[in-house]
Amino acid sequence: MTSSPGADPRTHPDPEVADLVAEIVTGVAGVAGLNSGPFGSVATYLPGRRIPGIRLGPEGCAVHITAEYPADLSALADTVRALVEAVVGPPVHVTIEDVHLEQKQVSP
Repeated sequence: MTSSPGADPRTHPDPEVADLVAEIVTGVAGVAGLNSGPFGSVATYLPGRRIPGIRLGPEGCAVHITAEYPADLSALADTVRALVEAVVGPPVHVTIEDVHLEQKQVSP
């Protein structure tokens, strides 16, 4: 991770890394999107914006997602974990907050 001089990368996440993690996660087949969890508490806070569903910190990385139904949730979490660990290193904790069921439109 790159950071500004004097900034601790464990407490000041690199915006480029946070954006990359979000892009990787949302690109995984079976991931409907990032999920900020209860009360919107899971996020990486950056100057002027936040990235919901991703928390980078000294204790590792937390990724909270909404999965597409049907899905092998365990395999999905393992895939997301492996891809994110390749960028930020372990530990990466993946939580599936919700499952999205695409509603088919019924013609009148």
